[in-house]
Amino acid sequence: MVAGAFPLVKLGSLLIKQFSKPVSRRIKTTALSSSFFRYYVVMPPAQFYHWAEIRLRMWTLGMKADKVKPLNADMALELGAEMLGEAFVILVGVGTLSYEYYRSVKNEQAKENKQNDNILDLEKAVIDLQNTVQLHSEVIKQLSAILIKESTKPKRKG
Repeated sequence: MVAGAFPLVKLGSLLIKQFSKPVSRRIKTTALSSSFFRYYVVMPPAQFYHWAEIRLRMWTLGMKADKVKPLNADMALELGAEMLGEAFVILVGVGTLSYEYYRSVKNEQAKENKQNDNILDLEKAVIDLQNTVQLHSEVIKQLSAILIKESTKPKRKG
């Protein structure tokens, strides 16, 4: 059952990842069509990304960028929508990986618990065998003592 379920989980995670791409496109179009999303969700991260990218490029070139010219609205909307869509795809991927990791840890823990139970059962069996051997040793000692006692008695003729 477990071996058969493993490919189904992998297939399910692959399907989720594939379905996230069209959902990502839908999020982009919704974000671009709504003025609230456009000005408060999409554009600020795009402008910040543009500012950070220009500052980093100028810094790596050894130049100083005092003021970075912001992107025009169309470019900011396009970049922000693309970032939002990619963030959704990454979020779905991270969620899927987290679920797979959690599932594998849970399966590994179940295996370890089963192995620990088997070890405890074996330890109990060894203790039971040791007790049985000790009991049999005592019985053998008693029987040996009786046998020695009987063999030393004088025999009656009769």
